[in-house]
Amino acid sequence: MRRLRAAIFLALSLSLASAPAVAADNASREAAKHFQRGVDLYNDGDFRGALVEFKKAYSVWPRANVLYDIGQTEYQLLDYASALKTMERYLAETGPNAAHRGDVEGTVGVLRGRVGRVVLTTDGGACDVTIDDQPAGTTPLDAPLLVSVGPRRLAINCAGGRATSKRIEITVGETLRLELKVPPAPIAAVR
Repeated sequence: MRRLRAAIFLALSLSLASAPAVAADNASREAAKHFQRGVDLYNDGDFRGALVEFKKAYSVWPRANVLYDIGQTEYQLLDYASALKTMERYLAETGPNAAHRGDVEGTVGVLRGRVGRVVLTTDGGACDVTIDDQPAGTTPLDAPLLVSVGPRRLAINCAGGRATSKRIEITVGETLRLELKVPPAPIAAVR
């Protein structure tokens, strides 16, 4: 009986020890499929599709080298603010000998010349902020929003269906101060 328990314990230990390795291997394979689809779409010029696939690969198997591909794709989509954040993250998560490091450092310099910032205040409390329909944070914000140059649509959505938006134009290096007033919640009709 003692040997049987020891054998069962050993078998369970081995299977539990290999479970993380199997899960990691499955995640790695799934990420590789998404990554390859991203490469194929990128090479076909479908940058939006490629970005979705690269981001999925990163979410399944987070590896800094995928950040390079995400950043390059964001750059191709002219989303300079996102590309800058992604490339800076790549630099922070890789070592000095990382592949593409020199290219990324040069790209970061270019991208810094293609963004501005928005200091946003609002009277709406905790509201979701979007820039060009992409999530950008929740108010109150800890820091200015990094925004790609050019015309942008900034919107806030607050509890109770209260929302407002504004078209803005951002120039290189600009810090735009913007206060958005949120309309009051609609009053329910009395019956």
